[in-house]
Amino acid sequence: MLNDHLYNALKRAFKKVGVTNEGAQARIEYIPGTVSDWRIPEEEEHGEQYSVNCPFCKDRKQHLYISYLSYAQPMKNGTLLRVGGLRAQCFRNGCLKYTENRDYLEGLIGQAMLATNNGTMPVNVIECDTDADDGTAKFQTSPEVTLEGIQSWVPDFQYCDENTNPDIIDYLIERGVTQEDIDWLKVGWGPIRSPRTYTYLNDHLPWVIFPIIMNGKLRGVQARCPSKFLESGGIKYWFHPGFRKRTVVMNIDQARSIGVGVLCEGIFDVLKIGKPGVCVFGHTPSSMQSTLLTTIGQGLIWCPDTEVNKQADPVAVARKQIKMWNDANVFPKGAHLVILPAKDPGDMERMDIWAEIVKQVPAEMQDHLLKHVITKV
Repeated sequence: MLNDHLYNALKRAFKKVGVTNEGAQARIEYIPGTVSDWRIPEEEEHGEQYSVNCPFCKDRKQHLYISYLSYAQPMKNGTLLRVGGLRAQCFRNGCLKYTENRDYLEGLIGQAMLATNNGTMPVNVIECDTDADDGTAKFQTSPEVTLEGIQSWVPDFQYCDENTNPDIIDYLIERGVTQEDIDWLKVGWGPIRSPRTYTYLNDHLPWVIFPIIMNGKLRGVQARCPSKFLESGGIKYWFHPGFRKRTVVMNIDQARSIGVGVLCEGIFDVLKIGKPGVCVFGHTPSSMQSTLLTTIGQGLIWCPDTEVNKQADPVAVARKQIKMWNDANVFPKGAHLVILPAKDPGDMERMDIWAEIVKQVPAEMQDHLLKHVITKV
């Protein structure tokens, strides 16, 4: 954990605490006109997050996320910055927009920190990535798309084959992942060891591991721990801390070869869409990701998450960006919004997703998909 004082306090206050992006540092910047104030740009890496059940909307799926930089003192380029306050969001109902809720949560965490530290309030000094650091230099990782290259990121990685842990196989089958999908995305499995602390995450349990490839090079790794292992908490998602996910569009090489990309949020969405699927690890592409998407070729189809979210409206984000691309005539066949009848592509079958896509895009793109894309998904 990058902020063990905060994590231990949350365990005391909430009992069950999940961890996302374990070991990943935030990339912060100075606020212009100040000496020690800082912020995390929207398009940059936000780093390690702790998730708990929201006490306000009675959420039981850990939609309240708390940044590891809460109550910590960042250090950037060797300079200590101002101690951070509470950085948290409820992604279910936006509960922390109310001052009384935020005050209550701050009090709850403060009391727990005092109780777990003998009546003191220790402040962790945490070094954050510098502007010049590409996130990989500090780790001895390889860009080669080989078993040895992937193992430089995750030493215990193995490709999924007949020797794969049965729990991993069951999980992949449950998520609708086929052997063809496994071969296409080079899906593997194994325990995850933190490259920062060298300890195994989730008590050495096995994870599904996805190598992230772009421009023919290995750019990072994401892993997902099967749900059956998370009944008592633990880390659900993990990004290697050297992976700058906001600079990468997953599976864009395949989409370029086909000439059409179908944009979504996450890897399991890509798996349901098929080979034209690309993801940006969130609902809002960074400026770099938006530029990369324009290199796909003939056209882009965006299937945003449709779940109601008071912090952001993924459909509105998609509609605004699509208009910008179309106003600039970026794609010969255009960029198009497709609203699926489910929360996201991961909740649908591939055939049903493509039926919706073909039904909702205009005639020129529809004709192109039927002639040049559908047979390759």
